[in-house]
Amino acid sequence: MTPENARRPYQDIVAFMLEKLSDSGVLTDLAPGSVARTMVEATAREFSELYARMNAVYDAGFIDTATGASLDQLVALVGITRIDGAAEIAEATLARDSRITARVIIPAGSQIAVLRVQADDKVIYSVDDDYEMRVGENTLVIGMHALPDLTQNQTAADVALSQDDADNGTVTQLRPIAGIAGLALVGPSVSLGIRETDEQLRKRAKMAIASAGGGTAKALENALMGIAEIKSVHLRDASDLNEMGQPYMPPGELEIVLETSDADLIQNEAEITAAIEAHKGPGILARVRATATQVLSGNLVIRPASGALTGAQTLKLIADCTAVLTAQVDGMGIGGTLTWNRLLAGLMGVENVADVVTADSSLRLSGSPPATSLGDITLPPFTRLNLGEGVEAVAITLEEIPLVSLELVLSPPMQEPTSAEITALTDNAVAVLDAVIDGLNALAPTQPRTLNLTDMIAQLAGPEGLGGAVGASLTANTTRLNVLDMIERSAAALTGANTTMDVAAGTLITLAAPPVRFVWEPATP
Repeated sequence: MTPENARRPYQDIVAFMLEKLSDSGVLTDLAPGSVARTMVEATAREFSELYARMNAVYDAGFIDTATGASLDQLVALVGITRIDGAAEIAEATLARDSRITARVIIPAGSQIAVLRVQADDKVIYSVDDDYEMRVGENTLVIGMHALPDLTQNQTAADVALSQDDADNGTVTQLRPIAGIAGLALVGPSVSLGIRETDEQLRKRAKMAIASAGGGTAKALENALMGIAEIKSVHLRDASDLNEMGQPYMPPGELEIVLETSDADLIQNEAEITAAIEAHKGPGILARVRATATQVLSGNLVIRPASGALTGAQTLKLIADCTAVLTAQVDGMGIGGTLTWNRLLAGLMGVENVADVVTADSSLRLSGSPPATSLGDITLPPFTRLNLGEGVEAVAITLEEIPLVSLELVLSPPMQEPTSAEITALTDNAVAVLDAVIDGLNALAPTQPRTLNLTDMIAQLAGPEGLGGAVGASLTANTTRLNVLDMIERSAAALTGANTTMDVAAGTLITLAAPPVRFVWEPATP
């Protein structure tokens, strides 16, 4: 009783309605043949028919699911008409490019141009089916049919190929196929009566869109990559399967995952929408989202080759190891894998590194407990890995040496200046903080280390620091120095009345990531 294309079966509708009637307690006789049951079944039949018609209307809007007259109207949007009636059929021989030894795929709908001898004009033929030139094969014969130019009122007879055309005509690919070096006609064309199937029409329409430079993945990717805030573009449709072997997307829908922040996605919404509408195929519903992110945290304990490193050498060793980690995380790409053996090899290649103490090291993703042993970390699809910040950063420490990182948070009582001014202010503040750290690390291992916020504010306000109105506005209440213990994963702060802190002798002090942050007054409406 379920009509074709109904995605809610008749039996399900009947069961649902009977359950609701039974729950109401008003009607109790729901046996087959009863008045209530008969009315339910009749109503369910009409609902099932309605669902089928609604689904048919929905499917008619997409090139992958439209059929018959609906598909004819859809492809007409890009100037394609179904071949129905007499058609010119021909064969061509394709020759392999000697530089390509792998298999070569010739997709259905690929277009081939023939420059005719007597007519001195060019006619277009379309490949009938998907063909494959296997490894070891150097030639392949394919079938194709003519595409009359309906805007010129051409008929099948107007695009026929003669024996002279087969012997002396010039045959070229309208859109080059990698691996094919040359083409030649096998003989003249033959006139046959054919009607193009829906599948053949779909393939030809998609190839026509691709030939026009629109509707292709590459065209869409290039258009979106032209937006400065987008770092990469990833597409997923019904041809992509999930871990259960099911399509990620329904037919006719395309998921576009952009490597950008949610804020940039909103800010550039109009430009992104315009690029998609100009380059996606007709009848395709595009769904856009930003890539998800996960944060890498943990610690890597390094055993130095020499136990007598100076403060500067120690900081350089940590910086070099951090650069190795950063490069490997940045090089992972979307949905990639952080390979532990590759990371370990990179760390072992750093000067003054004798070993990585794996027993005391751990890496984890945000929200996950530390792994019992170090190994590869694989991201979910369309997810990018970022390094953690503050106490969630990956702490690269030396064996048996305490590590503290400093983060300076400045809250000038003024509105946000230009981005160029913020960059200059940040660089100057980092320079002041760096000088303080260098002075503390230069002390002998047995000497105590004291952090003094008042002295740091004086340096920030001076000509070598921020200077100007921003420097003059800083006080103990608008300045906070976060002291991050990267071993214990704890934090303390110097601000307000609390302006000094003693750090244990022998502790290594570094810049946090990021080392300086500004908090500005909100703009007045």
